[in-house]
Amino acid sequence: DVKVASLTTAVGQLVSVLQQRMESDRTAERRAARRASGQNAKVFVNERSYEVLNWSNTGFLIRIGDMDRFSRRGFDVRFVLDLPDETIELQGRAAPIRIERDTLAAEFSDLDAVTAARMAEVAEHLTGAASF
Repeated sequence: DVKVASLTTAVGQLVSVLQQRMESDRTAERRAARRASGQNAKVFVNERSYEVLNWSNTGFLIRIGDMDRFSRRGFDVRFVLDLPDETIELQGRAAPIRIERDTLAAEFSDLDAVTAARMAEVAEHLTGAASF
């Protein structure tokens, strides 16, 4: 009985790990857009500035605090990208994709095609995949 209980526990843990890996793989598949470092970007929600860890033309990852709350239905966002020769700024909506203890991943929900294309071009340039 003890061996069966131990084996059942081990199998349960293995299934849990495999499920987490499958979910992780699905998350990785969603991240088709090239991600750039957040050092030149700022995200503002309700005029509060958040540290950007990385961003792409589809969304961003920011550092959040324990008391920060974001609506799962989406929130207004201002994204500012400071470049040496221009500043790209957009205001719109973002929808949370993943909220963890100290980070929030969100995708832009109303980004126009021209701005998305320009941001993709900049991200590729900043990550060394393309040149201007």
